[in-house]
Amino acid sequence: MKPFLHTASLTLLAILALAGAAAAQQTWYVDVAGVPPGDGSQANPYTSIQYGILRPTTQTGDTFVVAPGTYAEDVGYNNRRVHVRSVEGPLATRIDGRANLGVFNGPSDASLEGFRIESAVLEGGSLIGCIVVGTSSSTGVTFGGNVLIRNCTIVGFFRGVEEMFFNATVGSRIESTLLYGNLIDLDLDQQDLAHNAGVSYSFWKTGDLGAWTSGGTPTAAAPGLWNFAAQDFHLAPLSACIDAGVPTQTDPDGSRVDIGALAYDASYAATPTTYCTPKTTSLGCAPLVTWTGSASLSGPDDFVLTAAPALNKKVGKFIWGTVPKASPFAGGTLCVKLPFVRGPHLNSGGSASGLDCSGAYSWHFSQAYMASKSIPAGSILYAQAWGRDPGFADPNNSQLSDAIVFLVEP
Repeated sequence: MKPFLHTASLTLLAILALAGAAAAQQTWYVDVAGVPPGDGSQANPYTSIQYGILRPTTQTGDTFVVAPGTYAEDVGYNNRRVHVRSVEGPLATRIDGRANLGVFNGPSDASLEGFRIESAVLEGGSLIGCIVVGTSSSTGVTFGGNVLIRNCTIVGFFRGVEEMFFNATVGSRIESTLLYGNLIDLDLDQQDLAHNAGVSYSFWKTGDLGAWTSGGTPTAAAPGLWNFAAQDFHLAPLSACIDAGVPTQTDPDGSRVDIGALAYDASYAATPTTYCTPKTTSLGCAPLVTWTGSASLSGPDDFVLTAAPALNKKVGKFIWGTVPKASPFAGGTLCVKLPFVRGPHLNSGGSASGLDCSGAYSWHFSQAYMASKSIPAGSILYAQAWGRDPGFADPNNSQLSDAIVFLVEP
């Protein structure tokens, strides 16, 4: 299953419609790994999206099919009504804007589908199935005119989405879109109701819709992402975004469409992932978490967490919780948000004499332990190792590993 292809059937229908509309309309191919500049054919693709759009051979209604890779360019439609879509979606295909613009100036019937981008400034057109990731000082999507934002994930900005100027968003719609981790998710307070604009079946926490219509209300809950701290925007099991998008649209598996750019993929969610930054000890080693087995309530009881290399013969433990964190602590980084649970005392072992980096903290996260803490199947847990480090003065006399996120399976 290709979890990013929320709109595969819609794209196919659009392409078929374009093909029947006019014989002159054409499909062009782009591959950054090709030989520049290319001629847009499948055998000799363009190596730049922008170069292809600006060619005199490009006509209204043409489609650009873009191979995986990073495209270090800003993409402007130049008033060309074209459709640009990736082959393998936003996890594999990125537009890395040179001027931090990303994608801009789309006419009302242009579209961009299946990319990771830095930002977008749209005067029309559609943004579909895109991951838009930025910084706390910028805006993700700024738009005016008649714009459709569907099945996008927009994170990490000062403003996630804002309108361009007063009364400039006639008929615009935001559907099945996830906005999270922005200081202001939606800033749409100047829109007039008479212009029939709205936000529907989307996830957002902060902002001002003003007179926009809404198919829902902001929520204080987290969206349930697999590992937001590591920019892993897959939906975790039990996420509120699963089967919560526009009811008349479906995912590739036939279920109701999910919110966000990445459809829920249960097979992906079973893989533990490390995140965060370890603290370098007073002897120069940095403990990293590894694992063997899997956390399961009824399968093999074999899930073991290990943090190494660590200082030898030092008391420590793993802490774990349900929310990740990345905040300064004891001269390093605390990777699990309070309130967290402290695991049993451990000894790092290693060399019997002297002080070195031969130690390791190892913990069997057993079924008996999970039962004692009433941990249900489907839980997403975050864990980090902590231990003593006498080479640092109090309050920094601690060693800290990176962290791991994992799924508790049935």
